[in-house]
Amino acid sequence: MLMDILYVVLGIIVGIIIGFFVARHFMKKQITENPPINEKMIEAMIQYGKPLGYYGYNESHAIVGNLGGWSFVMLYPFVAIGKLVGWNYMTPIVINLVFWIIGFAIMTLALKPTLPAQAFISIAWLCFSVNIRYIFSATPEALITVMFLIFAVAVIRYCRNTRAIGWLILADVMIVGLTLMRGYYILFIVVVIAVMFKESRKIDL
Repeated sequence: MLMDILYVVLGIIVGIIIGFFVARHFMKKQITENPPINEKMIEAMIQYGKPLGYYGYNESHAIVGNLGGWSFVMLYPFVAIGKLVGWNYMTPIVINLVFWIIGFAIMTLALKPTLPAQAFISIAWLCFSVNIRYIFSATPEALITVMFLIFAVAVIRYCRNTRAIGWLILADVMIVGLTLMRGYYILFIVVVIAVMFKESRKIDL
C-alpha cells in the first residue's frame, strides 16, 4: 500500500516537472508557428456573437464559407465555456486537458484495459506528438480527437455486450456531433450500422 502511494506521488512529481518543460516548449512553438488566430476568433464569438476581421481559411469577412468543409459547430463548446468562465490564452489549454482526461476516463471505465495495455496506449499516444501540440492551442482538433475516441470506445463496448444500448446511443451522439463539425465523419455511420446488424448475423465482424 505504501509503495503504491509512493509510486503515485512520484508519478505526479515527475509529471509536473516534465509537463512544465513540455508545455513551455510547445507553447513557444505554437505561438511562433501558429499565431493565436483561433483564440481571437473564439474571443470575438464570445463578445460579439460572431468572428470579426479576416478569419478562416480564405481570410475573408464572410460568416459562411470561410472554414471550408468545417463548421462553426466545432467552436461552440469553446464559446460556451468561455462565456461561463472567461476567455484568455490559457482557457483552451485547460479545456483541452479536461477533454482528454474525460476521454481517457471513459475509455478506462468502459474497456478496463490491463496494465500492459495502458502502458502501450500511453506510449502510442505520446509518440503521436501532434496530440500534445493540439492541447496547447485553441484549434478544435483535441475535442474532435477525444470525441472520436469516445465513439470508438462506445462501439467496442457495445460489440462486447449488445444489450448495453446506452453505449450505442453514446456512439450515435458522438458521430452526429462529429458530422456537424466536419461532414465527412458521416462515413463512420457504416460502422454503427454494421455493429447493429452483427447480432442478427447479417454481417460477420
